[in-house]
Amino acid sequence: MASPMASGVPSPVTLGALTGIMALIPGGAPLSFTLVSIYLAASGKLFAGTALFIWGAVELFIVDKTLRPKLVGGPIKLPFLPTFFGLIGGVKTMGFLGLFIGPVLMALLVAIWREWLREVEMMDEQAPAADEESGPPRIEATPEARKIQAG
Repeated sequence: MASPMASGVPSPVTLGALTGIMALIPGGAPLSFTLVSIYLAASGKLFAGTALFIWGAVELFIVDKTLRPKLVGGPIKLPFLPTFFGLIGGVKTMGFLGLFIGPVLMALLVAIWREWLREVEMMDEQAPAADEESGPPRIEATPEARKIQAG
């Protein structure tokens, strides 16, 4: 938020809110910084537009490529939405501590879900093998059933 304010963007708080909302969409935050940089350059503030673009590119690269995977993804490779709901739900229910506990609980839930799916897939692979050994189910007609059919 300080970089748009320092570069002379007309309403830096609105830009910060817009960038935050667009950060939920992949590629949204860089698009926001790029569009504002183009606006600044087109309005005659070439140095401010270039500086804002460079600052946004460096800042977003550092956050997106180094910090976010270490803080959020980890070894479980937690998708974005469970992480987001874990953050929001954790903060809503536990306050500041929920900022850390929420994503951990969501990671645990996703790990349990993936393990359950893997177990179901293994059971499905074993079930057809057992059916092939005994062959297809056979339907045998009893003498009573033959009498009913005949007459």
